[in-house]
Amino acid sequence: MKTRKQLLEERASLLDRGEAILKAADEEQREYTAEEQAETDRILHAVSAIDADLQAMETRSAMADRFAAARSSVPTVADTTNSALARMHAGRTAAASPKEFENFGEFIYAVARRQNDPRLASLYHEGGGVELNAEGLRMDDGPSGGFALPPALHTGFMQVQAEGAVIRPRATVLPAGNIPDGAIQIPALDQDTASAPQNSFGGVQFSWIGEGGLKPTTDIKLRMIELQPYEIAAAIPVTDKLLRNWGAASALVQTQFRAAAVAAEDEAFFAGSGIAKPLGVTSSNCAATIGVARTTNGGIEYADLVTMISKMLARGAVPVWIANRTTMPKLMTIKDDNDNFIWAPNAREGVPANLLGYPLIFSERAPALNSKADIGLYDFSHYLIKDGSGPFFSSSEHVDFLNNKTWFKMFWNVDGQPWLKSSFTPQKGTALSPFVVLNAGA
Repeated sequence: MKTRKQLLEERASLLDRGEAILKAADEEQREYTAEEQAETDRILHAVSAIDADLQAMETRSAMADRFAAARSSVPTVADTTNSALARMHAGRTAAASPKEFENFGEFIYAVARRQNDPRLASLYHEGGGVELNAEGLRMDDGPSGGFALPPALHTGFMQVQAEGAVIRPRATVLPAGNIPDGAIQIPALDQDTASAPQNSFGGVQFSWIGEGGLKPTTDIKLRMIELQPYEIAAAIPVTDKLLRNWGAASALVQTQFRAAAVAAEDEAFFAGSGIAKPLGVTSSNCAATIGVARTTNGGIEYADLVTMISKMLARGAVPVWIANRTTMPKLMTIKDDNDNFIWAPNAREGVPANLLGYPLIFSERAPALNSKADIGLYDFSHYLIKDGSGPFFSSSEHVDFLNNKTWFKMFWNVDGQPWLKSSFTPQKGTALSPFVVLNAGA
């Protein structure tokens, strides 16, 4: 059995050889050859094996120290253990195992090829189970096991995700919290005014009384909003050659996962049924949304847009129009009574950014022309999003083994629903809502 010194010397020699390969390619300003990639893979695998041997050696040393300390009843047993554990991370071993992953590509490479990497140990998410064997910590075949995205990468991942989304950056987002996937209940005023106008203020009602008159009593009406994060998953294949070049894989794979995450969340927040997924603002199950009848079948008229604005519950935030791009020909050819174009008056300015004073976003999440919500006006500050745990990542090389591909699965937990359970009717006037859509044509 090799000594600790021999293992460290062998490890240093391997790293020197690998760094020489990388340096040669960099100096010649070329891509790595297939032989160089294979050699660096073998070096990394050998280094991982040495790390495992060193860790096992130091664990045995630490355990021996603990037993010796316990036998002699020395009160400084904790110091003895800490000293042994400190030796596990001494010298170049610690330097070669950085505390953080360099980027997303290095993280997914470790998930696929180096699951005994000590940086992954604290990131494992218990799913179907975990198995500790001669190669280290590995997942079994459970469908929900995976490795959490490290905090240092999570922030950037989610920030970039929000930039490409329509609803998340405009909604009220609740953090995951200490019990990320547990249901939470949020108290809210019950402002359902359909049966009782005084509910506009949550049941509080003032009355004028004369001297000595009986003071009225009113009850404030509250209801509970429950949010239960649901699991959502996406998968992507990566060629083994790209995976080995994890520096290049980082940008590509991360971009694809971000795009998939944005699309999945936005689609659910926009049109989800609320059954085992978020409740979307355009779903038929969303009673808070108001639909406006279309003046002309297949068309979008100026009167339609004005009616939608009149139905908007605007209390501080700036609403946005969201429309499918198939509505653009109708919007750009809207005319007034004198046959003048009123939204795009000429062909020099391009497509206007605002429609009747509010920002306009063309999104593929909106249905096609003449469908319900092909255009809508929304104030998403009235939409609640509850983040759960994740994102987590797991990998499998078995599905496309013969094609030299590794599949990665990303999954996380999230829920969302409108703050209001129905439209809001003011003291005088007709029903209003922060979510107003144009109904489907006949």
